[in-house]
Amino acid sequence: MKRNRSVIRSTLVVLTLLTLLPMIQVPLAQEEYVMRIIQYWEPPPGGHFNFFTSGCSVSSSECWGITAEGLGHYFVLNNTYKPWLAEEWEVTADSFIAHLREGVTWSDGSAFTSKDVVSTFYILFLQNHILWQYIDGASAIGDTTVVFHIKEASFLIPYYLLTQPIMPYSIYGDFSDAVQDLKLAAADPEEFAELLADFTQFRPEEFIGTGPYTLDTITESQQVYVKRDDYWADFAKIYFDKVVVIRCTSDPQAAQLELAGEVDYDECGGFVMGQIEEAPKHLNCTFAIHPLFSGPGIFFNLKVPPLDLKEVRQAICYAFDKPMASQAGYPISTTDTKQPGYAREAKMFMSPEAYDGLTDYSYDIDKAEDLLTSVGFTRDADGVWVSPDGIRLEFELLTPAGYATGRVGTQAGAQLAESGIKIDVRAVEPPTCFDRLQKGDFQILSWFWGGGLPYPYYGAAIWTYDFMPSVTGYPGPGYPSTYEWEGQVVDVTEETPKLNLGFDLAAQRDRIDLIAQIYNEYLPLIQVGQKANPVFINYENIEWPAITLADGTAAPWTYTYEGNLGWLIVHGLVKPVGWGEEEPEPEPEAPDYTLYAGVAAVAIIVVVVAAIYLKKR
Repeated sequence: MKRNRSVIRSTLVVLTLLTLLPMIQVPLAQEEYVMRIIQYWEPPPGGHFNFFTSGCSVSSSECWGITAEGLGHYFVLNNTYKPWLAEEWEVTADSFIAHLREGVTWSDGSAFTSKDVVSTFYILFLQNHILWQYIDGASAIGDTTVVFHIKEASFLIPYYLLTQPIMPYSIYGDFSDAVQDLKLAAADPEEFAELLADFTQFRPEEFIGTGPYTLDTITESQQVYVKRDDYWADFAKIYFDKVVVIRCTSDPQAAQLELAGEVDYDECGGFVMGQIEEAPKHLNCTFAIHPLFSGPGIFFNLKVPPLDLKEVRQAICYAFDKPMASQAGYPISTTDTKQPGYAREAKMFMSPEAYDGLTDYSYDIDKAEDLLTSVGFTRDADGVWVSPDGIRLEFELLTPAGYATGRVGTQAGAQLAESGIKIDVRAVEPPTCFDRLQKGDFQILSWFWGGGLPYPYYGAAIWTYDFMPSVTGYPGPGYPSTYEWEGQVVDVTEETPKLNLGFDLAAQRDRIDLIAQIYNEYLPLIQVGQKANPVFINYENIEWPAITLADGTAAPWTYTYEGNLGWLIVHGLVKPVGWGEEEPEPEPEAPDYTLYAGVAAVAIIVVVVAAIYLKKR
């Protein structure tokens, strides 16, 4: 009897709660706002968290300003600097002084100080960064001031100092301290080389930044960054809870993701033929086109005979149609067949006489054959050119799989095969392609020339500085330091850094001409083309700011290699579609109580019957 009564009482409680259910207001979970972008990275275990070395999983330019931040922010297209981790800076006759913001914290909660800044730039000293050609010291004064001592004035010092992402002393301090000790002791280059080798193999267990997002998860397919609740910037107005970076391994895959509306932003969209024209027909999207100062190139390993002969390299340059090859990968691209070694914008810094005097390497099979014949080459029974030593012009050409530069290399290889130069095209993962280039483990390879700014240095550095063993610690493609020109021996590794000296590039015109003439004659690599960059912008889920200015030129933020996406996010210039700060909150809809009324009526009847039953018992 007691058990029956207990069951009945429990039933009454449950039924009573059911009658009250419509009156209970359960708050709904707030919608999560996510921005989705595309990037290629090497996932673990090959990928790692050493920001300064190749293969870092979070070193892409999209992550600048999202996880990693610099002292300042640079808009390339209008040559403007804005404060970031530094609130202001000043330049004196011999110093660049950065005044850091107070209250900045790392994503692990620790304070950001001048010690982090000094540490970062001494790591760059270890890596032979070009900046250290113009400064010779960095020191902290208190927690919020850093002084860089200038030894040679250069118009690029602010760029290098302000745009470099700053990394924490807590992770890299042991190495930066060791660098400063060696520098103070005037240690031998071998000791620096040993430390650099150790640093290259250094693998931090986590990634810490000052940016508004922290890396939450990383898999083979995507990285997820979550918004920091303790982000330091009181001016920040961030609408997105997460940023998801989708790993994309080919241009066709990127095009499919974009067309399906599964991605909101891609800094390298539109590299599939017809994509720029077709995508907006099916999706509310656009492609913002801005200039780049680099493009696809054909790199030679000068340690591989007979590629060490300039006549062979010149013949190869004549033997394929460079504009056709470039456009096979980059529909929006141009080719300077004069091969000056610079971006086309840098031509304005050359004298017209020097530029006009450069050899024009337009497609010309006859000139290619004449060059090879002049150094004793003949064709064998297969029609392949053979050197006087019996070496066939037969090479493996490495290309980065899935990407436009790979298609450029494939097109170039197909054309060369028709001219008696046998090419075996082999596609490898992009990090592998770069690694083989850096280590000199290749014959011919398709990769990028040029750099982030339009100045002559960025074209020249590729073959005079960036891949030199003294800089990287790797053998590289075997580029010589010196070249003979008009009876003189020119050390290009000394001349190239001087391109950046002073504040008047016109004063460097003779040097700019000289380096272009040496490049044009010796062709250490071939500039196949110079590309423009189509930035994919999806309007379906995100409101973007204007992509063109009143004069019709590209808005500064559309230039993609300075972390502009992070700038837009932090300043609230991008937001989810439909987000209306100024709009009144919508009136909540009246709930439909029909179902609950029916349940309540049944419950009441059951309660009454049960009560009568219990009373009779």
